[in-house]
Amino acid sequence: MLTYVYRITKYDHAHRDEQGRYTGPDDTVSDHGEVEAAYLHR
Repeated sequence: MLTYVYRITKYDHAHRDEQGRYTGPDDTVSDHGEVEAAYLHR
C-alpha cells in the first residue's frame, strides 16, 4: 500500500483549487505536441 503520492509539476501548487486543478496564469497546454512527444520518446 502506498503511503505517499507525489505530484511532479512545473506549476506552482499555490495556484490550485480544492480539487487540485491548476488555476494560475501559465498556459497548461504549452507542452502538448512536439515537446510532449520528445519527453515521451526518452
